[in-house]
Amino acid sequence: YEGWPEGVQEYLVEKLDESGKVYFSQSVAKNLDYSEKGLDTNEQIIHFRVKGISNSGRVSYSNYFEVRQKGEFYMPNAFTPNGDGLNDICHAEGLFIKDFSLEIWDKNGAGVFATNSFKQGWDGKINDLPAPPDVYMYRAEAVDKLGFVYKLSGTIQLIK
Repeated sequence: YEGWPEGVQEYLVEKLDESGKVYFSQSVAKNLDYSEKGLDTNEQIIHFRVKGISNSGRVSYSNYFEVRQKGEFYMPNAFTPNGDGLNDICHAEGLFIKDFSLEIWDKNGAGVFATNSFKQGWDGKINDLPAPPDVYMYRAEAVDKLGFVYKLSGTIQLIK
């Protein structure tokens, strides 16, 4: 900040969530050199601002800089519902997903699983009985918090 006769004590880069709450603050050099490393998986829209603190304690804020991150969405191609705790559930993975649907069919086109819950996956059972090892077809659709739509379709192999 220019204009404080007493000078600048410190600059802070602040990250604010979608509601405007500061959830990260880091002191930076007076030349305001700052770089972001890696994807922030907590917020799809991140607002940055600089907070300047004068040597006498006055505070000034910069304008906001908004970063919009792309969502991610993908499905596995195989799972092993054998109770060993590894890949027992076939479920979608992703970031910033708001709405979701998943349908799975057997090779004859009969529906074996459907959900609208992103946290719910298929446990490899049909009518509470273990499904046979086979290749199953799926169609999944997700919408992220910014309204972008992701559509996937393909096959999942159930391995025993």
